Amino acid sequence: IDLAPESTFCLYDWRKGKLLASHTMKTDRVFDIKFKPGDDSSIVTCGVKHINFWKHCGNALQTKQGKLINKSGEIQSQMCLVFGDDGNCFSGTLSGDIYQWQNGELSSIVSNA
Repeated sequence: IDLAPESTFCLYDWRKGKLLASHTMKTDRVFDIKFKPGDDSSIVTCGVKHINFWKHCGNALQTKQGKLINKSGEIQSQMCLVFGDDGNCFSGTLSGDIYQWQNGELSSIVSNA
């Protein structure tokens, strides 16, 4: 992901030196990116007021923005990512909360972690 005014997310096979897919992103800065363990086609990015879940399919990157269910969380900057042993994604927020994500939807919050 570059730092141009409209960032481009490029996925490479570094062993072959080949561009697999690319996608133009919004102007929001990205702070972290992680592949889902055991699934090289699932990627998560987070940053200024967003978390996005990506799927690499052929030569395309499909994106799905994280959803707040029942508006239990607040839209805020997501600073970092980690995956749990169960495959769920966790993000650390600017306010110090930890959000747990299942299938791209907010499932629980640990406040003031």
